[in-house]
Amino acid sequence: MQHYALFLQSFTYNIKYKNTKLHTNADALSRLPVNQTNEYNYDVTDRFEIFQIETLPITLHVLAKETGKDPQLKILLEGLRAGKFEIFQIETLPITLHVLAKETGKDPQLKILLEGLRAGKQVDARSRFNIPQIEFCLQNGCMFRQHMAVIPESLRKRVLDELHSAHFGMVKMKLLARGHCWWPGISYDIEELCKNCVNCLMKGRESKFEITFTRINGNLDVYKKD
Repeated sequence: MQHYALFLQSFTYNIKYKNTKLHTNADALSRLPVNQTNEYNYDVTDRFEIFQIETLPITLHVLAKETGKDPQLKILLEGLRAGKFEIFQIETLPITLHVLAKETGKDPQLKILLEGLRAGKQVDARSRFNIPQIEFCLQNGCMFRQHMAVIPESLRKRVLDELHSAHFGMVKMKLLARGHCWWPGISYDIEELCKNCVNCLMKGRESKFEITFTRINGNLDVYKKD
């Protein structure tokens, strides 16, 4: 729906109500056979995205060709083609896919949820951290919450150290973590880590706006205009 809304923004139109009984013309047209002249059938959103490319100083063919040769986009491209975007998320972490899957299988905190996902069975709310089970999935033995890799307890310190290495401060660390990984209590762990780090505390102070007030001394009598 969001893609279609973007597509409609390129038109100027008025929405008018029409009774269903008067839609016979549209109903008939929807059943007429159409000769297929193109090899590919693009829907509305596909056509809109292709149109966006046509506004660039490159062609669709050139863009696709160069994207396939780009080493920086290789892993992401392969993941999208295979429908495994979540695996690409793991590649951005300081752990391998094999290690994450192995440690996830040994984590007692994730055991019940892991077994439930493997068997396709609903687990109790406490075992899934009071989060709807539909938000969790499995890819190659690794657990994900939406797009975020679920990190077992044995690997959390390693991931925290990686997030903390640049001393971004508490807020930016949380934003960075939400794009890649999750575990129950991750926000608290980041807060505790940053509270004991001088560099992160300084970053937090720099990001705040300081408003200073200056006292004005003078006669503030109100003059009335005759």
